[in-house]
Amino acid sequence: MAKKTPREEYLRKRFAKVGANGFMPRDGLELILGYCLSGPALFNLINALFDRYQDPSNIFEASYEELMRVRGMTSNIAVLLSIIRPISEIMNSMVSSDDKIATPRVAFDFFRRMYSGVKVEQFKIVCIDKKLMPYSCFTAARGTTFGVDINTDRIIDMLRQRNCTRCIAAHNHPGGSCMPTKLDAESTRCLAEAFARRGIELLDHIIIGTDGEFSMARQPDEPYPKPRKT
Repeated sequence: MAKKTPREEYLRKRFAKVGANGFMPRDGLELILGYCLSGPALFNLINALFDRYQDPSNIFEASYEELMRVRGMTSNIAVLLSIIRPISEIMNSMVSSDDKIATPRVAFDFFRRMYSGVKVEQFKIVCIDKKLMPYSCFTAARGTTFGVDINTDRIIDMLRQRNCTRCIAAHNHPGGSCMPTKLDAESTRCLAEAFARRGIELLDHIIIGTDGEFSMARQPDEPYPKPRKT
């Protein structure tokens, strides 16, 4: 392995000491790729990635095949960049079996943790069993600071992959009120109807804002209903 430059050593030591606090996107990418490349090859690849994707978050959304079209890309690095987000989501989906989500207030706490540090709107879903125990949580859609578009058919496919028949949805209002908009209310109604047609029960839609949390289904301490008997 090529000898690391003073800059690369500095980034490693800085991360080891204070974590990612104060890191710019370019710094983070340089730190990650510094384990694969060094010197001019490293900086040339970083420049090529930023030229192609503009927004750094798009780099981690890209597929292996897309990344391989970037100038200076190698197969190993394309695999590394394309697996970071999926692996992160797998780890985030491993929710604690101790967190029984029996009321909206418990759901508030659950999703507040999930949205910690998130600066754009994201639509998340937690799958729960008959005893209201969560067993999988995933990000179904990502948006911008101003909104997020959801693909109902894609979300249903994701729920079916998890054998989910009961769930709670949530999205955040970064920098805004937790109160639902007319679009939030309409989207919730359409989503619940689409889920029901496929045997999936949407228990609630939680909104996490900077000023608090809101349940689209019930009062904070009102229990969620028991599963319908079939």
